[in-house]
Amino acid sequence: MRIPILKLYNYLLVSIQVDLDDQSAIDFQEDLLSNIHKSGATGVVIDLTSVEIIDSFIAKVLGEVVSMSDLMGGAKVVLTGIQLQSRLL
Repeated sequence: MRIPILKLYNYLLVSIQVDLDDQSAIDFQEDLLSNIHKSGATGVVIDLTSVEIIDSFIAKVLGEVVSMSDLMGGAKVVLTGIQLQSRLL
């Protein structure tokens, strides 16, 4: 299932409403980076409020998204909604 990416002015807004498995995380990374390139977005907000488990692979993918977004054109990424109850594996 693809994660919706909304554009608001020069920003992209993403609210992840499902638990991510490895493949959906990779698909999300590709979709988001493609949207940044196409839209010329200067900022990205990723809401992780509904994500219950963030394993090491998901954390790595999110870190890569932050790094690649900056390299692609300087888009700044904000990760929000990480809960204390979220299990980091």
